[in-house]
Amino acid sequence: MTVKPDLRALRDALVADLRARDVLHDAAVADALATVPRHLFLPGVPPAEAYVDEAVVTRRDAEGTATSSSSQPAIMAIMLEQLDVRPGHRVLEIGAGTGYNAALLAHLVGPAGSVTTIDLQPDVADAALAALAAAGYGQVRVVCGDGALGVPDGAPYDRMIVTAGAWDLPPAWFEQLAVDGRLVVPFDLRGVMRSIAFERLGPDGSAGGPAGPRWRSRSAHTCGFMPLRGLAAGPGRRLRIGEGDAGVSLSVDGEREIDADRLAAALTAPPVEFATGLDLTTPQLVDGLFCWLALTEPDSCGLHAGAEAVERGPVEFPVVYGGPSGPSAAIGSGLVAGASAALLARPRTEDRSAVAPLVVRGYGVDGSALATRLVAAARAWHDAGRPGSADMRVEVLPLPEGAGDGADDTGAYDGRYVVDKRYVRVLVSWPRTAASSRCR
Repeated sequence: MTVKPDLRALRDALVADLRARDVLHDAAVADALATVPRHLFLPGVPPAEAYVDEAVVTRRDAEGTATSSSSQPAIMAIMLEQLDVRPGHRVLEIGAGTGYNAALLAHLVGPAGSVTTIDLQPDVADAALAALAAAGYGQVRVVCGDGALGVPDGAPYDRMIVTAGAWDLPPAWFEQLAVDGRLVVPFDLRGVMRSIAFERLGPDGSAGGPAGPRWRSRSAHTCGFMPLRGLAAGPGRRLRIGEGDAGVSLSVDGEREIDADRLAAALTAPPVEFATGLDLTTPQLVDGLFCWLALTEPDSCGLHAGAEAVERGPVEFPVVYGGPSGPSAAIGSGLVAGASAALLARPRTEDRSAVAPLVVRGYGVDGSALATRLVAAARAWHDAGRPGSADMRVEVLPLPEGAGDGADDTGAYDGRYVVDKRYVRVLVSWPRTAASSRCR
């Protein structure tokens, strides 16, 4: 006899787990997660698996690339807390996914509020609409369209949330957000992503105001999302280095010249190795150094690998994620130019909070020079106080005339790191850590 699982108990266990890991703090968000039936938005997934803190891919394209998913509940909780939804709010969600997040939003706004969700893919929008109705959230409005344009006939919105990686901040989002509203978006900062809660700024730097686009961050958290498609798609590229499942993916911004074939050959040769003198935990790498490199080094790159590449690939990854039967994926960072690279490496640790020595390995003709630069950049991050997301401040201003070519131009200005997009100029700084390091 098949015993049906106690679904409420499964949801309560998920909430308890998120609280125990210091991920979930807000009582209203906890109540939404404990109430909304996630399993109804994941047909074909056993209910017991639907309440595990893992992302679930729901659609892939012909090449096997994921195009839609239900995000990991932990990052959903973090972003909902960043959004600070209140009863009666009008909310716009960019990226409907399965409809589950829209249902959580509907629970939070209550009967006096409203939720609109928009998705570019007609089949995704249709499935989300059906799931929302089946779960009892038929009041959510589902629109099929390009999220970069927003949904103007429902504006102004008190809150906006984007559930896919955004390379830029389209003007429509600023125009459709209420003056005192808030936007939460997984924002691409030259290949690294942070969930940033933005508020609008007036021309004098005060919160609110009609002039724009001007934004100021309230909080930032490390995250990883599939990129938005359509008008908001960015120019970043992911190159395959090596053959088969043992190959790795190299992500770079813009149109930089990378010789993938020669680089693949260089990675199979013995590297030169340099010590950094730094002992780091996994969070310090992912949340801190990776972002620092992306913003301070024009030749920065990201690396990604599946389980086979972790075990049999050409390079050692500094961050490896474990699965039930061994490594499931890995990520890394470094510098790449032409057919040469310098990559961070670190012994694998089962405990994410354990420290391990960080080294730099250079590959190819220019590997030594790139490795020397990478060591210097890692030391500069350390000397600045090892800044991470909690210390990050992001300002967004109108793009100056003549600036920006859609290739993530980067530089420095008045102690802030500059990234120019299509529509906006992004200024990133770590004022608290910079101040504390100067005082030591």
